[in-house]
This record gives sequence, C-alpha cells and structure tokens, in this order.
Amino acid sequence: MTAAPLATTDDLEARLGRDLTTSEAARAPALLADAGAKVRSFTGNQFALVEEDLVNLHTRGGRIRLPKAPVVAVTSVATTDGVTLATNLWTWDGVDLITVDQCALAPVMQVVYSHGSADVPETVLAKVCEMVLRVLAAPSATDGLSAETIGQYSYQAAGGSQGVAVRLTDGDRKDLREAGYGPPAAGSITLRAW
Repeated sequence: MTAAPLATTDDLEARLGRDLTTSEAARAPALLADAGAKVRSFTGNQFALVEEDLVNLHTRGGRIRLPKAPVVAVTSVATTDGVTLATNLWTWDGVDLITVDQCALAPVMQVVYSHGSADVPETVLAKVCEMVLRVLAAPSATDGLSAETIGQYSYQAAGGSQGVAVRLTDGDRKDLREAGYGPPAAGSITLRAW
C-alpha cells in the first residue's frame, strides 16, 4: 500500500512562485514520494488518520498508554483471548490513557482505537517541499558538484549540488525535532506520568 503524499505539486508551485516546467512536473511525484518516505521514517509518524487500529498493549497498574497520537477514539478494550470488556469496566481520559477496572485487568489487553489526523501539519508539508525543491533547483544532476566549466560558460554552486536524490539533511532533522516531530535528540529522556 502506497502512503498518501505529504505534499503535492501544487504545494511545490506555491513555494516556487511559478508553474513547474515539464521536466520538473515529470519528476515531482517521485521526489515527493521519496521525501515523504524519508520524513515518515525519521519521525515514526505516518501523518495519516488510522481508523480501528487493533493493538496488544501491556498494562501498568490498571492503565494502558496508547502509543500513537493524537487519539481520535477508543472503540473497544478486550483481553487477548477475545473477551470484550463492557464500557463501564474501562475509561479513556480523552488523550492517550485508558484505565481498566481491576476485576477485568489482564497483563496484556487488546485495544481498538483510531489515531492520527487526515491533515498533514504545515511544518511537515513545508519541509517535504523544501527537500524536493533543493533537488529541482540544483544546477547539476551530479551529486556534490560545486563548479563546472563548459567552453566560455562556467558557474559555481555554494556547497555543491544536491544531485538527483532527495535527502533529509541534519538541518531538516533538527527542524522536524524542534517542531515536535521526530525522535528526541541523543542524551534526552522523555518522561510521562502514568
């Protein structure tokens, strides 16, 4: 299954300030797919609405923490042998925590819930476009090329050419982390109260 794109050619054109050329328009869908895959891989987020996701989750002190956010709805809570709990035996806090009545508690519970969002966050959309535009605007398809001379014509690119492949740079990773998407920086610990 192919994931929905995180940005479109219309988004690229809006940031570029002009229509894509025929050559750019032919390459754009594949480059957008590549950039989206890299962002999804780095952040661990699909940036899509997932409905009725069935997961097995460990309980701690009668509580179950839902791993994917934002949580839209919790449909059911059951034991792993398929016994669905009545809704009066569990409560959802409206965020990401389910509390199960002690009489129905098992070490692992099956939860069916919906999470994510149908809308791609603007920060993510902008970053995907930026990654693709670096490739489309590269003066050369040769990776790392910083200067070239052909006859009387020559040019020099600061820092070298992007080449033909979409890249998630250290700066991209930093921007995504700072916007709240992506793994925490090395050496940091995220604490959440149960």
